Amino acid sequence: MSMKKPILKRFYDIRSIEHIREDVLITVGNSQQTSKHIKGPFWLPSLLLETDGARTEDDIIRKISSEFNVSEEHVKKVLEGLYQNACLIDHAEYQKCVKEKGFDRYDRHLLYYSIFNGNGTQVQQKLSQAKVVVLGTGGIGCWVSLQLATAGIGEL
Repeated sequence: MSMKKPILKRFYDIRSIEHIREDVLITVGNSQQTSKHIKGPFWLPSLLLETDGARTEDDIIRKISSEFNVSEEHVKKVLEGLYQNACLIDHAEYQKCVKEKGFDRYDRHLLYYSIFNGNGTQVQQKLSQAKVVVLGTGGIGCWVSLQLATAGIGEL
């Protein structure tokens, strides 16, 4: 698995948990447009609480496996499914990218981009490599230039 320290995306707050027989249905997200419904085993809420970016995936797998008496392969499969559905990101890789490339000033942008794309750092990387020409810096051009600069356009 490619994740080192999985973390639930910041805008995916757990909104509700419904128990359906032996499974649970968890709703995450802050609005109707961005919320997701995740169906999984009864121990899924505990798994989501463990994905805080501080623990490695191996630690999480071992803890959930021993606590709920399930196989490590099953826990690993559920984690992979959460990553593929863009609910989890690798916090270690995110932090490394933010620090190395100086994206820490674009933290709110990264959060916004990750709502629509699985990895906000990839979008910010594309913006930092882009070249834009603004013809005319009158009333509108001035504001457009300012917005492009604050968005992190590479060359203006």
